[in-house]
Amino acid sequence: MASRGRFAALVMDDATGALAGACEVSIMRDADVLEAIGRRRGFERAVARGEYAYVSCAAVRAEARGRGIGTALVRASEATARAWGFRCVALHVYESNVGARRVYERAGYEVCDRPRRTWSETLRNGQKLLMVRAV
Repeated sequence: MASRGRFAALVMDDATGALAGACEVSIMRDADVLEAIGRRRGFERAVARGEYAYVSCAAVRAEARGRGIGTALVRASEATARAWGFRCVALHVYESNVGARRVYERAGYEVCDRPRRTWSETLRNGQKLLMVRAV
């Protein structure tokens, strides 16, 4: 799938060669996400093709945090999306994940939607936020 521009696993190592962080970029077609992105002013054309670039499974090893690795992964994800011809990148993050939200907000991502969840999902995992950025 990666050769067709549909999925990429991005990894970063630290100065010692140890894994410092990773994320995935894929092409998605979730109707609820497309609708939420399309409601944002200026994003209508970005989702006109019925797909969007999506970042998932982003993680930075605890010892490697605060060194710009998360930001580098976000920028690499955006570059991948642009290379595939996409104009925006979307992602979900838990509202309680302050560190990750800070990385995304500094990179220019804005909350686009608060997907509805059942009460049990909310109690178990907290509220997810859909964030988006034009690239």
